[in-house]
Amino acid sequence: MDLELKNQSVAVFGGAGTIGQAVVKRFIEEGCQVLIFDAHSSTDEISKSMHENVLSIRSNVIDYKAVKMGLKDAANRFGRIDHVVFSVGAGSGKFGFPFWNLEPSDWS
Repeated sequence: MDLELKNQSVAVFGGAGTIGQAVVKRFIEEGCQVLIFDAHSSTDEISKSMHENVLSIRSNVIDYKAVKMGLKDAANRFGRIDHVVFSVGAGSGKFGFPFWNLEPSDWS
């Protein structure tokens, strides 16, 4: 399927996770430049094994300064960011279930 995304750039937050990696691979197949933004220790290895048009930044997505700097780096390399995918997984087991009982401050 051609989604007509060739030469567009995508930032995938949570791109080192199982779902995130599948998303990244699909965008690469479409001919996109991809930023993987993830705190996982394998983030750099994953990006190196995927494609030359992949940039990885290993950092926590709730770190505003790191996100801002990462997006700036990606925009400098790719020229712009056309799309953003947020595929970050977080559980509420630390605070109890169900997750909808959590306050926004519980996520940081």
